[in-house]
Amino acid sequence: MRWAVVFAAGILVFVFLALFPGSGARAAVREDVTVAVDTVVMEFPDREGPFIDVNNRTLVPIRFIVDAFDSDYTFARVDWDEENRVVHILLQKLGQPLNGTDRDKARNGTRGVELLGHPVERETEVELPIGSSYATVNGSRVGFDTRAQINHGRTMVPLRFVSEALGARVKWDAPNRQANIFYLTIPSINPAVKSVVEEAGDGGSINRLVSNPYQGINWNTIEHHRSGLHFHTTESDGELSPAEAIELYRQRGFTVLSITDHDDMGKPGPTWPWPHVPEGMLPLKGNELSWQQHITTYFTDYYGSKSGSVYESLSAVDSRGGLTVFAHPGRYNSPDDWEWYVPYYHQFSSLFGLEVYNMGDRFPFDRKLWDNLLNHFMPERPIYGMANDDMHLKSTLGINWNTLLLEELSVSEVRRSLEGGRFFFSYALLGTAPRIEKVEVKDGAIEVFPEYGAVHWISNGEVIHEGDRLEYKENDRIHRYVRASVSAGTGRTYTQPFGFVKESVSDGSGS
Repeated sequence: MRWAVVFAAGILVFVFLALFPGSGARAAVREDVTVAVDTVVMEFPDREGPFIDVNNRTLVPIRFIVDAFDSDYTFARVDWDEENRVVHILLQKLGQPLNGTDRDKARNGTRGVELLGHPVERETEVELPIGSSYATVNGSRVGFDTRAQINHGRTMVPLRFVSEALGARVKWDAPNRQANIFYLTIPSINPAVKSVVEEAGDGGSINRLVSNPYQGINWNTIEHHRSGLHFHTTESDGELSPAEAIELYRQRGFTVLSITDHDDMGKPGPTWPWPHVPEGMLPLKGNELSWQQHITTYFTDYYGSKSGSVYESLSAVDSRGGLTVFAHPGRYNSPDDWEWYVPYYHQFSSLFGLEVYNMGDRFPFDRKLWDNLLNHFMPERPIYGMANDDMHLKSTLGINWNTLLLEELSVSEVRRSLEGGRFFFSYALLGTAPRIEKVEVKDGAIEVFPEYGAVHWISNGEVIHEGDRLEYKENDRIHRYVRASVSAGTGRTYTQPFGFVKESVSDGSGS
């Protein structure tokens, strides 16, 4: 009998990378080792949890992991061939959502969703014989350095082997002895996303623009407001007092500020209210959650927890109606670790941005991280880039900023700008960077109007075009998104990403 499991299940095997140290000559249950799938910690009944075997490899009960990966676009099922003592897995990634009734039918069938008429985008078959140091993946025999086994009535599998075969990602949290497994899915395109592209001509395929952060802006009336959304004062570890910092930002032309003092510096809450608000300045309530990977937050009093987690922090801010941004990610992860961020952006729409410039340009590869995430999420789920000076010392004040496009200077308009990507961001080591006056989309092209400077268009992390105007319809180098950079001297100003889908066009032949 053949067996079926969803693509999601694929990740299941990756789940427990054999990263954990083992000791002793016999397999021992390690109750202090935990597994989290997409940030959700798995619960295992007594004596059925993960353990390290005699080969120093971590084994996990397969069914619990597979079940955790059931989702609208994946199908997970575990099957056991008692006669041959083989675990059978059929991993299927679906092209459309699977309802509960069909899911139940698929669990009782022999080929997953195939016979139900659901499109299958990807399929992987895995067979794991109990007691053997090999498996077959899509018919090919592959060896590994431990064995699947039965423990307390549960089928335990070496998840490093399976996870690598199926492309899952695991990060080992050493201080908490936790394996964090990230299940990677590419979002389906939302057909309800409003298109701003005209009808295409006949023949071949074109790029269809489905996401434009600047759509609907009246460039004749919109106001450009320079904002500083991540800096520190003497209330945490900054050189300047709140009053001194606010005044210096005002002198530099900033009109929107958020003091984001650290929550791990002994204070009971955000630096709020301000001691003084200059005329023409809009204050935003903010702080930097710093007990785990640093997160800047806005519009909320939530002030972090030493014993919490990134997931708990994002959940707390989300439930309080706040917004969040991952700060200086290059301090913690390389661009190759972009999958670590995937479940957080999947689960929290309030996590709107990623800081891609920090304190000048401390972590240049953060743009590559941004591009990796855009390649995964666009066009359905934009992630907006930000530039912040993260000012601790006066010498770095004002070298990064975000230009918010506001109908009026109000908290509600600032929130609308941040959530919708209605802003540009800049890096200027010497204090000046090109200003983008407006962006226009028409006649199958996007055009940027800078005061001065050279315009480069980036997609898939590479420059695909130079010049103010990008004709996008037939540009075969566009992959999911494009973003623009305007450079002059040491200054840079960036747009947010525009999202695209490939669309086939009839050649009119009727064939």
